This record gives sequence, structure tokens and C-alpha cells, in this order.
Amino acid sequence: SWLARTGRDARAYEAVKESFEAFAEDARAASTCVSVVLRAGDVDGARAMMRAHRTSCVSGRVSIVTLCAWARAEELGRGADRDAAARALLREATRAADDDDTCDDVRLANAGCEAWIASGKFELAHGRVDKAQKCYKHAMEKYRTRAPASASIAAHAWAGLEARKKDATRARELFALAVEICP
Repeated sequence: SWLARTGRDARAYEAVKESFEAFAEDARAASTCVSVVLRAGDVDGARAMMRAHRTSCVSGRVSIVTLCAWARAEELGRGADRDAAARALLREATRAADDDDTCDDVRLANAGCEAWIASGKFELAHGRVDKAQKCYKHAMEKYRTRAPASASIAAHAWAGLEARKKDATRARELFALAVEICP
């Protein structure tokens, strides 16, 4: 992660490839590894890492953050099934986020909200504006008190969508709401 942040992408890629096997079950390590591998342009390698991560998880559950990273790898991949695979992973992430409803852990709440935002961005990228709006609305309403910073991002993303639709009044309301949620 440090190597990638400091611009040493080639060395980061090699370090990740060497160390992934030792930490394949760790969600944070897996998502970091996938990010580095994607940044290096190795989409197939990122997909393979995610599959290895899923099989190594003792609990059987892949973290929400990792599912979102995996969905991004699928979306960037080759093949006709990539969009369907990405959508399925995002659905799994949002279901997991809603299942963690009773948890007071702010990191989990942020991850849950961000899964809904990622799902909204995915839907918007594929021209499904109504579905994107529903994702942003769900994220904003559900996580407003548990993860205000992420809920504010959801409101902001929704406002941007409304602005692109030329609904300036609604966009202004949502931008103001984003600031209200997390000044």
C-alpha cells in the first residue's frame, strides 16, 4: 500500500503478488492487494485474488469493502458476464450491509453506506438512473445517523445525478442536505 501511494507501482505490484498468499483470508489485505493489482492493470490477477480470498475466508463471509473492490475488478474485466458478475457482487455487498444493521461499528456502517454508493454509481454508469437514485436514497437515509460522512457523500452523489438531469432545484436541496448531514 505504501509503495503504491508513493508512486512505486511496479514494486508494489511485485510485493503484493509475493505476499498475498500469506494474508489471503484478511479482508483489508485482500482489498489493498486487489487495488494495487488493478492499478497495475492486471484485471485477471485481481479477479483471481478475489476468488482465492473468498475460498480462504474461514467465516465464509467476504467483507463489504472487499466485495466492492472485487465488483470493480469484474467491471473492468473482459467478457460478456463482467457486468452481471459486478452487479451480483454489489448486491451481495449491499445485502451484507443491511444484515449488519444492528452493529454500532462506524467502520462497518461506513462500508455499508459506501457499498450502496458504489451500487448507485454502477447503476448510473449503465444508464439505470432510477435504480441509482434508489441506491443513493437508501444509503443516505439508512446511514444518516450511523455514518454521517458517508451518508453525506451519498447525498452529494444523488445531487450530482439530479444536476445532470437538469433538476437544479432538487440538486440544490440535496447539496444542502449533504452539508447538513455532515458539516
